[in-house]
Amino acid sequence: MTAERPTMEDAPGAAALHHLEQITQRDLVIAERTRAVHDLTRQADHLQAELARCERELVILTRMLEERDTAAIELQAKNRALAAAAADARAKADRMAKSLSWRLTAPLRHLAWLTRRRSGSGPGA
Repeated sequence: MTAERPTMEDAPGAAALHHLEQITQRDLVIAERTRAVHDLTRQADHLQAELARCERELVILTRMLEERDTAAIELQAKNRALAAAAADARAKADRMAKSLSWRLTAPLRHLAWLTRRRSGSGPGA
């Protein structure tokens, strides 16, 4: 069996077919790259939407944190004020207790003074 050689008439058809195959192959590559670009564009759009959602959530959480910080500062100020009021109340209670103790023991002190005076053993006798 001998292989038939293409004739001159077949050569332009083969060249055209080869050229058509090259064009088809290029079209397939272009279509594949176009799909890849569309997929990446969709992913980028999704990521942009996700980023926007995260930024909104960050703003909300930042506001909440600022509000809690403000509330914490206010509570600390109230705590300091209450601690100062408690210290003042303790000091006043101590002063009142000393005064009351002095007043309650005054008759006993006077009686002791009288007793010492009558017995002649105390000062002023």
